[in-house]
Amino acid sequence: MTTRMLALSFAMVLAGCGPTVEGICNALEECGPNDCGAETCPPVGGDCEPDGEDLEELARENECDDEMDAYMECLDFAGCGWRAQCGVQRDRIDECVGGLPE
Repeated sequence: MTTRMLALSFAMVLAGCGPTVEGICNALEECGPNDCGAETCPPVGGDCEPDGEDLEELARENECDDEMDAYMECLDFAGCGWRAQCGVQRDRIDECVGGLPE
């Protein structure tokens, strides 16, 4: 019984762990100029983390948690191809929070 409870607790902790702004920005910094498929990857600037953190705060303030989660999951999954693959999620969070940080 103890092993089962430990496994359940571990699973619950993992379920709450999603992609982080820092993790996504670090991964995107590794993208090369040709890693985006058909498009050229512009470099991710030093404002990635501050902008991401600002967006997380805007999402909390505007009750856009679902839209933010969907966007973060897409960014995490798409990696270097995020610009081509996450447009719908980006538009949804942009609309929900009233504009993305600049």
